Amino acid sequence: MGADPLAAIKALGPSVYHVHAKDTRLEPQALARDGRIEIRPAEDVTHRAWNYVTLGRGHDETWWRGFCQALAASGYDDVLSIEHEDLALPPIDGVTKSVALLRRVIAGSKSSAGRSAGPGEL
Repeated sequence: MGADPLAAIKALGPSVYHVHAKDTRLEPQALARDGRIEIRPAEDVTHRAWNYVTLGRGHDETWWRGFCQALAASGYDDVLSIEHEDLALPPIDGVTKSVALLRRVIAGSKSSAGRSAGPGEL
């Protein structure tokens, strides 16, 4: 509803213990008309003020890199649970694209330093 996830990570610091990797895209025309409180069903993507999208389709790679760096700076060194709710892509495609984006942005962050990914992790 307009909060900045990066500011929230900074404010919560070491209290962050579980993270969902989930992206949204604001739809400017509907947003101007209706604001951010959305009452339309998720399936009505053409009329909603915002929609869930595959990682990178709402916030770009630079934003996601900053997100992962903010988590690392707060001491978070655990999994990112990908949630796929993008109705424009089949789940396997959306998750594959999300994993690829996260692999790119995490590669240089502190969260991957000195730690190998385990089974089921990126």
